[in-house]
Amino acid sequence: MARAVRALTPVRIAGALAGLIVAAAVVLWLVPSNDFLLLPDGAHPVAPLVSVQGGHNPTGPGGIYFVDVFERRASMLESLFPFIRSGSTLVPASELVPPGVSDAAQRRADLREMSISERVAAAVALAGRHRGGLSAGHGHQGSHGDGTDAGTALRPDLCGGDFP
Repeated sequence: MARAVRALTPVRIAGALAGLIVAAAVVLWLVPSNDFLLLPDGAHPVAPLVSVQGGHNPTGPGGIYFVDVFERRASMLESLFPFIRSGSTLVPASELVPPGVSDAAQRRADLREMSISERVAAAVALAGRHRGGLSAGHGHQGSHGDGTDAGTALRPDLCGGDFP
């Protein structure tokens, strides 16, 4: 009996607890949660990615930028301790994936929506070129400098396809 008591030294107990904590962290990292993690990337200029027939490269200050937001299932560890991903937002799956829809089906729908968005962006750029340029900061978001609504230029025939 005395021999068994000596086997439980404080160092061995601390080592066993540390091992259990590491094992629990690994399991929590590998098991997905019911939340999504939204991870924003830095701002990127649009100019190198978009070209408009007859357009020219802008000169002067300013520009149009976009921000990628990466979306993925959070691990249980990230759901329990969301602060481990600085700048991220934890969102319940119910806010991003409708009931009865799989993650894969939602991903396909998101990709289709992105494709439409790219065509709309090209149409807006084309409409801005025909109207003498889009003006930022005048009126409400989504308007041209002349006060007309930008939505009037977003016809499917200008965007190269049909909208769902």
